[in-house]
Amino acid sequence: MEDFGALVILALDIGVGYWAKNRGRNPILWFVISVIMTPILAVPILLLMKDYNPNGITNQYLRNAFAKKLGDNESLPVVTAPTLLMKKGEVCHYSAPVEYAVTKNVIVNYQGSHTGGSIRLMKGLSVHSGERNLTPIRQNISDLTPAVLSVTSQRVVLACSKASFDKPIDKITSVIPRADGLEIQIGDNTYQMLTKDGIYIYQIISRVYSQV
Repeated sequence: MEDFGALVILALDIGVGYWAKNRGRNPILWFVISVIMTPILAVPILLLMKDYNPNGITNQYLRNAFAKKLGDNESLPVVTAPTLLMKKGEVCHYSAPVEYAVTKNVIVNYQGSHTGGSIRLMKGLSVHSGERNLTPIRQNISDLTPAVLSVTSQRVVLACSKASFDKPIDKITSVIPRADGLEIQIGDNTYQMLTKDGIYIYQIISRVYSQV
């Protein structure tokens, strides 16, 4: 019975290490932490910590993002699109929620420096002369808006409160899949969307485009 209990605890320790790996943490380190602290204490601590990845994307998310692909010999899927009005003979190959992203470079803080000197008038009282230079610190911030992206046998449609388009497939300039989504360029306009189906959508659009 004691041996069985030890095996269960060991399995839990290994599970903590595996979970830590999926969240971008060192699995060996967290296995040791779980052994020392017991899984009961290690799990809440790991749960409170944010996922870590130098690029801001977890390893698990990267795997999920590129897991769904369209096989070379696989037929294009046909799905329902309740929010889309389709023309006669038109079928929908993809329709799902995405997040429309607008990236803005904004000032998030200031870093200051002082040039000049100071004159002490009395204890605890000084007069400063010169200038204080403030350098803005800028950062890219993404504004996300819920949207629905649909790809049919004839067109690509983005339904969004901030930016929408309904364009024939042959009017799409380029489609760039990314780990966390894709970019669709139409003429001079580029639309960024966050979705785990980036490569899958790209393959569908490419296949439809080649058939037009």
